[in-house]
Amino acid sequence: MDRTIGTVLWYAVLAVSLTLIFSTAAAQAAALIAVMAWVWLAVHGKTAFPPKRIAIPFLAFYLARAVSVLWSVVPAESVHILRTETVFALYFFAVHGAVARDPEKRLPVVVRLLVWTGVLAALIGATKAFAFGQARISSTTSGYYTLGMYLCLSLIAVLALGPSREIVPVRLQYRFLAWVPAPAWWGIACTVLLVGVILTENRLHWALAAAAVFGYSVSRRRLVAPALAIMAIAVSLLFPSVFERVARRTASPSVMSGRDVIWGAAWSMAGERPLTGFGPRSFRAVFPAFDRLEDKGVSSWHNDFIQVYMDSGAPALLAFLAMVAAGLWLSATSRTRHPRGDPLSPYPAAVLGMLAAFALASGVLDVILSLAYFTALAIAATLAVRSSTRHEPASSAGGRP
Repeated sequence: MDRTIGTVLWYAVLAVSLTLIFSTAAAQAAALIAVMAWVWLAVHGKTAFPPKRIAIPFLAFYLARAVSVLWSVVPAESVHILRTETVFALYFFAVHGAVARDPEKRLPVVVRLLVWTGVLAALIGATKAFAFGQARISSTTSGYYTLGMYLCLSLIAVLALGPSREIVPVRLQYRFLAWVPAPAWWGIACTVLLVGVILTENRLHWALAAAAVFGYSVSRRRLVAPALAIMAIAVSLLFPSVFERVARRTASPSVMSGRDVIWGAAWSMAGERPLTGFGPRSFRAVFPAFDRLEDKGVSSWHNDFIQVYMDSGAPALLAFLAMVAAGLWLSATSRTRHPRGDPLSPYPAAVLGMLAAFALASGVLDVILSLAYFTALAIAATLAVRSSTRHEPASSAGGRP
């Protein structure tokens, strides 16, 4: 029975990875199945747990978020997080439990799905833009910001892996795709993802993508950055509508799409409820400056750190900072500990880049991106455990039903 539940857990994690950027309902349904399977295994002592140095701040943060519902100014709205955010937070433990059973085989599969679902989402969005003139591409289930962030995560992952056989499964390469060399697939993925990021028209994501490309170019292949830059310019010139939109958004860097108004209001309200916050999902009830926003449908503070403080107060913010820092630290330390010959040696850099992107651009509290964040965090935890026990017997890494 335990082995069957373990199989259900793994396939549920795969289903989340496959559907995350395409269907919120399907991804959440699969995530719920993964959580229930993990709970079963945890109760029976048949699953691995993340290291305490990440599990404790993680649990502290989501506990603080849940407790803040008690002091919410809109309890009818805030209480919804108890059946959504609080439940789905357990997906972090579920992914770790699934991947830790066989990290050398399972971890690459999860990252590979992130890359190629990002490529497919970018292709769908680009088709809409070029064939139907759609401005600012979005995915089939989310807006342009969520898609832009997802594509940045995919781009960071594919750059960190480099032009290796990690991009396409070896079995597929030898059976069906032998005529296409691995570096070609890598170049295709990078190109499509970068075009997708450009078409989402998020300046913050442009900066993240540029930093990722520049970092890879400096550390590994110097010609990559110029080549991708030429490609990006070519896309803008070949499609005048894209060029006009990009020029318009870069011509006024001081325009922050309303964020200056939102963050200014947060600063003015920061001392009102510093310990309890106003409650999760309280933005529309407490924000005082809708008359100064062009987009009246705004429903958040547009920054994870501000959002956490305004929703749940300073205790939750401290726990959140500890969680973010722990994820980055685990990734950084496992990167230094993995020897170059190790099969998973490229992955610590990939997950470090993804977690750094979340810290800089936000998305941890987003319905879709939160599941991507939990996945990246679980991978970081798995790599940290593996790097610290790589000279020990495999049975010491955790339960393996």
